[in-house]
Amino acid sequence: MPQLENLSIGFGPTFLLSDPDREFWHADMRRVVLPSLWRLTFTGDSAYLEKLLALISTPLLQCFHVTYSPKPTLAVKALSACLKTIQDINFRAAVVSFSGTFTITYYPEQPSGSPSCLMLAMGSDDKIDRLNEQVATMVRICTAVSPVPRFVESLALEFDRAYVPDDFAVRREHWCTFLRSLGAVRRLRADVALTPELTSILNPEDGTATEELLPVLSELVVVSRVDLVHNPFGSLIRTRSLVGNNIDFRVVKFRPLPPPPLFILRSPDAFERSI
Repeated sequence: MPQLENLSIGFGPTFLLSDPDREFWHADMRRVVLPSLWRLTFTGDSAYLEKLLALISTPLLQCFHVTYSPKPTLAVKALSACLKTIQDINFRAAVVSFSGTFTITYYPEQPSGSPSCLMLAMGSDDKIDRLNEQVATMVRICTAVSPVPRFVESLALEFDRAYVPDDFAVRREHWCTFLRSLGAVRRLRADVALTPELTSILNPEDGTATEELLPVLSELVVVSRVDLVHNPFGSLIRTRSLVGNNIDFRVVKFRPLPPPPLFILRSPDAFERSI
């Protein structure tokens, strides 16, 4: 189908791949190149999508819209290989949102000839609603879309719920793994509810230096609708300044409007809310 430009595949929420472990790929098989495909829409089980992505190459893909059926596990192994077949991916910014639906969005920070946007989401259910599970999902997704994160220069972390410390120790290593994959980040924006975790990770109370995490950070923005009594990142800023890495800190009351997504992966409950 060399002239195929728009492909949509959808299944109901109760559909499950009958044999998700069955291998569809054989050593003598080659990827089918879809040279004109610019939009791919999928709704259903992630295991089925994995089988599809393992079989195709989409060099001109710009709009990737996937609606994942909510499940405790998310199959994303073939996603990384598929992204490598797309030409001129230029993601310089990422937005991570922790809410009922976890989402992570990559997009070009400035308008360019390739207006692509990549959003991956995991829907909300009893097994993935806790922040621990969402942070673990974040790390898994970032690993799957490698090497996209290493080009990201602007990172935003959004949290729409009341912060509960609970078992932060479980999340700590996941946070460190995530931030290590973003060594090029220069600008960080975070909702005030996440500052206790970020300050503990980037500049622990014991004063241990953590230059390996966001080593070139130069701009730090906290989103808070109330005035802050003190700078929660004061210790980090002082520590970095001692080694010649100055960080510009400021507080804003509202998040900036995001660019319209054109390259989307999300869950059914997120899709229903959007319409």
